[in-house]
Amino acid sequence: KKHEKKRKGWIKLHIALDLKRKKVVAMEVTDERVKDSQKAKELVKKSKKKAEEKGKSISKVIADAGYDTHELFRYLGEEGIEPAVAMSKNSVRVFLT
Repeated sequence: KKHEKKRKGWIKLHIALDLKRKKVVAMEVTDERVKDSQKAKELVKKSKKKAEEKGKSISKVIADAGYDTHELFRYLGEEGIEPAVAMSKNSVRVFLT
């Protein structure tokens, strides 16, 4: 018991970047219990709002497999944004033509 450590957890920083301008456009801080995919839509919405304020638009979202959800793909499709999201190992996609 003397050497047992109590786990304190950690924080996660979710960041949306404008790759052309190399600037942070949206940011969220959460604890380790929040999944990346839970913040994806919110980050895209904030990024889109900032882009629209400058008369710009978002053409593509690039993300790792932590953001691979049907909800995000559906939202990006509705907004006319191209998804470039790495697929997780166990994901299945249905592409309609």
